[in-house]
Amino acid sequence: MIKCDCGQLLPPAVEDTSIVLPSGETVPFRRSTDYVSCDACLRTFPIAELRQRTGTAGPPIPQPPHRAQ
Repeated sequence: MIKCDCGQLLPPAVEDTSIVLPSGETVPFRRSTDYVSCDACLRTFPIAELRQRTGTAGPPIPQPPHRAQ
């Protein structure tokens, strides 16, 4: 289990391309810069940090191509 610094439980699993909510639903993410926020204190955690906390820090998340403006 992953806990926020305030003690609130964060999503129980972080996979290579998604997080798994306590209900079992998966929420995909697309960039290594995506965040998860704590429901209680609203602190944000980068996906990369949660992957390290859970020991699921697998291959890097592919980055979308940069679009010229």
